[in-house]
Amino acid sequence: MTEPTRDPIPYATARPPRFNGVAAPIALLLAGLVLIGLGGCFLIGVIDVSDRLSKMPRYITPIAMMLLPWVLYLLAFACFGAAVWMLVTGVRWLYRIGSQ
Repeated sequence: MTEPTRDPIPYATARPPRFNGVAAPIALLLAGLVLIGLGGCFLIGVIDVSDRLSKMPRYITPIAMMLLPWVLYLLAFACFGAAVWMLVTGVRWLYRIGSQ
């Protein structure tokens, strides 16, 4: 036996999207700007540690204080690198949305 064909229900259409997808790239751009600010805070920490190291005698300076500026530099440049990636990705994403 064959089943009878059913007519589509005219009111059962797909729900339209709630937004056009601009919120995600804008959030990515804002996160990139926040990471630039965080990297700047790490560089301020490098300046502060360097100032304290210049006032301490070399023979009593702990090894952790001598390694801290390098760790802060590493964190700062990691933040700047991630921020560049986020900004480039966000701009490309916005450009792709705008060109549709």
